[in-house]
Parts: sequence; structure tokens; C-alpha cells
Amino acid sequence: MEACERTMLQGHCQFLLCHYHPQATTILSPKQFRSVHVGDDILLPVSVPISADNGAPLHALPGKKGHPVACLTYSAESGMGRILTAVRKSSPLKADLKPVFSSHLAKLLVTMALEQRGMAWLPKSLIEDQLQDGRLVLAGNEVWNIPIEIHIIRPVTSQTPVAEQFWTHLTNRRRLEC
Repeated sequence: MEACERTMLQGHCQFLLCHYHPQATTILSPKQFRSVHVGDDILLPVSVPISADNGAPLHALPGKKGHPVACLTYSAESGMGRILTAVRKSSPLKADLKPVFSSHLAKLLVTMALEQRGMAWLPKSLIEDQLQDGRLVLAGNEVWNIPIEIHIIRPVTSQTPVAEQFWTHLTNRRRLEC
């Protein structure tokens, strides 16, 4: 996310599609950038099951004192990393976690979770198939879920006519949905 923000600040792109949570910080000031909410997702804590016969999570939240849960994390510079850090800091829920692997790519964390390396908070939209077929299961109940939004961000300055038409289409569509 940091690299994407720098690209936006330098004016090298017109739009940024990203995950958003109100508690997470960004360097893209509302004075310089506009944002429109275009979708929703949810970060689910997931793990592989103990076995095909036992659908309980191999890596279950919240963990126990002295037996932390192996956790696959997002790197600090990633958008998901910022979101998880902000939400977990303000949450009354406390988990005993042991970070075992870090990446800025959610897809890599999916692979690592499927290889039994630990639990991870992953976007539901990315893991629906694995949840449905039982390769991944929830590592905790719904209190551990983190609702997130999907936003498109653009500079407040005028863009090309095509970019402006695209933005108008998005904002009009959003108004009709509300």
C-alpha cells in the first residue's frame, strides 16, 4: 500500500483500488484525494482443519498462555497489515499469537495457510471456494471477523475526460445504490 500511495502522490496513476477500514491510517489526505466506496468484504480468521474427519481448526483463536497460535501476518507496509494492526489495537479481544510468516500478498498467505503453517485473516472473497470445500475453516467465531470496504481513490485535481467519465459513472452508480 505504501508504494501505491507514493505512486498516487507523485501523480503517476489516476486511481487506486484498495481495501479500507476507518481505523487504518493512510497518507492520502482527503484534501488531496477523493474516495468512493465500491464494495464490501470481510477478513475471516481461518486455518486448515485438524483432519478431514475433524473440522475443528488446527490453529484456533484465541490461543492459550504459553501456547500461542501460529499466525500468518501481513507486512506492515501493506494495506491489510495496517487494517489488522489498527483493529487489533483497539479491540477488547486479545489473542496469543506467534507470527511465523509475513507477506504483503493475501494470496501467498492463503497458500501458507493451506500448507498448515498457521492461521491468517483473509478476505472472504479470496477464500470462498476453500471454505466451501472444507480445506479452510474458521479459526474463531464471528467476533474475530473484521468487516472491510473496497474503495477507489483519485486525486481531487481534474483528470483526463475518460477518467472523469469513469469517476462520474462510479459516483452516480453509488448514489443509486444508496
